[in-house]
Amino acid sequence: MTDPHPAPDHESHPHQPVQNVRVEGGFGYGVIGASLHVFGDGVPAYLLLNRAPRPEADPQWLRDIPSRILDARHAAVPFHGRKSELEKLRTWRDADPRLAARWLHGPGGSGKSRLAHRFADDCASEGWKVVEAVQGVGVVLPPPGSQDLRTDGCAGLLLLVDYADRWPFGHLSWLLSNEVLHRAATPTRVLFLARSTDSWPAVQALLTDSFAHVSASALAALPSGSGARRSMFAAARDRFARLYRLPDPEAIAPPVLLDDPELGLTLTLHMAALVAVDAHATGRRPPATMADLTVYLLNREQAHWRRAVGEGSSSAAAPAPVRTPPELMNRTVFTAALTGAQLPHRGARALDVQRIGSDTAQLLHDHALLYPPEEPGSPTVLHPLQPDRLAEDFLALTLAGHGTDYPAQAWAGKALSALAPAGQDADPVNLPRTLTMLAAAAARWPHVGSGHLFPLLRAHPRLAVAAGGPALAAVAALPDIDIGLLKRLERLFTARDAELDVAMAVVAVRLHEHRERTRPGLPHSAVRHSVLAVRLAQAGRWEEALDATRTSVAAWRQVTQTNVIMEVHLAGSLIQLSGLHAELGHSEEALAASTEAVSITRRGPARNRVVGAALWLLAAGRSLTASDLAMALAAHSAALGLSNRLAEALAAAEEAVTILRGQRHTERGIAGHLAAGGRRNRQEDLAKALHNCGIWYAAAQRHEEAVASLQEAADIERELADANPGEFLPGLLLTESALADVLGAAGRTEEAKDLARRTAETVRPLVRNNPAHVPLLLGSLSGEHLFKLGDAPSEATEASAQEALELARTMYEQRGVRNDHVGLVGALISLADIRLSEERADEAVALSEEAVGVARNLPRAAEEIPEPSPSLCSGWAG
Repeated sequence: MTDPHPAPDHESHPHQPVQNVRVEGGFGYGVIGASLHVFGDGVPAYLLLNRAPRPEADPQWLRDIPSRILDARHAAVPFHGRKSELEKLRTWRDADPRLAARWLHGPGGSGKSRLAHRFADDCASEGWKVVEAVQGVGVVLPPPGSQDLRTDGCAGLLLLVDYADRWPFGHLSWLLSNEVLHRAATPTRVLFLARSTDSWPAVQALLTDSFAHVSASALAALPSGSGARRSMFAAARDRFARLYRLPDPEAIAPPVLLDDPELGLTLTLHMAALVAVDAHATGRRPPATMADLTVYLLNREQAHWRRAVGEGSSSAAAPAPVRTPPELMNRTVFTAALTGAQLPHRGARALDVQRIGSDTAQLLHDHALLYPPEEPGSPTVLHPLQPDRLAEDFLALTLAGHGTDYPAQAWAGKALSALAPAGQDADPVNLPRTLTMLAAAAARWPHVGSGHLFPLLRAHPRLAVAAGGPALAAVAALPDIDIGLLKRLERLFTARDAELDVAMAVVAVRLHEHRERTRPGLPHSAVRHSVLAVRLAQAGRWEEALDATRTSVAAWRQVTQTNVIMEVHLAGSLIQLSGLHAELGHSEEALAASTEAVSITRRGPARNRVVGAALWLLAAGRSLTASDLAMALAAHSAALGLSNRLAEALAAAEEAVTILRGQRHTERGIAGHLAAGGRRNRQEDLAKALHNCGIWYAAAQRHEEAVASLQEAADIERELADANPGEFLPGLLLTESALADVLGAAGRTEEAKDLARRTAETVRPLVRNNPAHVPLLLGSLSGEHLFKLGDAPSEATEASAQEALELARTMYEQRGVRNDHVGLVGALISLADIRLSEERADEAVALSEEAVGVARNLPRAAEEIPEPSPSLCSGWAG
């Protein structure tokens, strides 16, 4: 539990706030000068930790297990080479934008962490504050304590985010909303480290309008035949020779050809240097291939397990009494590689489910002696073999199916099944890491995929979905994954899931490419490109989505030259095109596309055309209907509103409502084709049209009509949400938030307050799982209907006002669109009113001045635009 009001320690630091963190069961963590995002069970979504210098490791301790020497955290080899990459990072840091983010990506072992740590050290020496972000769920947590993250007197702030492509998207979204990144006077840089770029478009979408400079950079392999490889090998060899107390390192030759393609990574060069030195020191014959280098290191790992229990002879003493025999230590290390570090009860469960038949407590105790936690005093167990690449190779070689001279274990397949159980009541210890590690191993060792991972997922495909977006994306990206498995995964996908959107887009791209090759033809391709665009847009890959939709529109234009009945699909793709242009700020293009869609749906094609068999298979030969016109009008209304043509926007929305009221049957509309052939409920379409109507009524100050329209929309959506909350609850909450706004504007303050509070209570759990719902929470907390409705300020309203301001500021910083200007102005004024009523005039003046500054940036026509509760593009089907 954290004291929210730190008290000063007058004796030691009279000007330093002190935060007392008291743990009454669970995890204790506090921050000063930053936001803290915590789940309902008390576990933080992520941790922000001040970077501290690491103590130098004991050379004897490092020599005991070669893997310790390779672990970048111990910096056994000083940073060497990569001068141009380091200089690029410095140039990026010193550029003009106050806020900037860079996605540094490369394969495992390429040297990303070493480069980032050297860069961080340089920044710290030049007065920058360096903070590391660590996932808070399923990872090693530090001992209880508090982090002072204030940047007073610092040259700037550098935030390091390692394994960024393995973070759940929602947690990254919360991280990027943290107030520590949004201090106007502090230059701030965020450096993401990742293996792939799959998550980058979605993250970039969060950052595009927040950061003046957003970039990605690949850490390229060291070119073969270059002096860089020889120089890096020599530097590592010389350092390792000193650790082994060898007098003449230059006499030690590389064990393999340095021009080998696999030797382009920093880690593999270090592995070659370490094996060469170790073999020279112990009188062994060094291996001659890259695979044999890995086997050599793993054999040395197993030799240490034997020495630890007194088997064989060695001058190195065991760190403490170890009673676990090597064969059981092998299983424990295998388990740790798949689960990662765990709290003791979870670690015990990871071993117990395998039915090893040994003393679990003893296994955990002995494993911790050989692989201790990095943080002294940490209670966690099962710390995995490092570096990750060696752990991945260990998993691959322990699993049967390879032809390498390393003993596969018969129990490994069963252990894998036990750690990735299926079934409704299954409780995997750390399924996201388990599948991610297997996917990483399968990328280099094909037998892991074909013999273990893919059969597991074919039998239980829901495991891949349950593991979350990053793990699913890693599996789907494997080049040898079979199309049948991808199709099985696709059938499990819902229309939308913020945590899986990135991975679903990866699957969609792979299947789209396959289907384009195996089933060519304009009608099929047109549909596929439209469906693909939806998945890409949901993953934040907006430009790719726009390109796919343009392809779909062009294809439908060609089809309709001879089959005019297919204009229904051309209109649908035009609606999609309008929505994407609107999302990207292309107001003219959005309006042009929606105008054409309305024109097509209003005239309708001739109904006496003969429909060919292929067209019947595509669309059941359906002609355009009045419902299609209604959907086009809804999209057109949104596009008109974005162009500030509000009277026309209202007229289009009213016509859409009139049409939908006249439809008595559920029809398959355009949006069904956009959502991969699904059927839409006419009531859902009516609710969206009513929602848009309510927004434009409110803009025209016709409050009672706005209330009636939004109330009817809410009634419809409430009935739909009762039957299917996952799909319809967010829409209901959006409508209720808008309704609370207009109730307040209409003077019905008590109704507005009650509805706003109920909405806030309902939306909080959604926000914890999907930060895309943050605007909903802001709407329910907005000053218009919570803080300016006549009540005297209280602790509750002040807390809500503070929360609303933080959310509004985050949305303004991240997106910068007109709606978020308005939301920030309202939140600032609301809190200023409270401060003024508390006679805290200086704070009230400062907040009001900030509100004026933000308001000056509003477009000229802003006074004609409604308040920011709803999405102005809510009419875009799909």
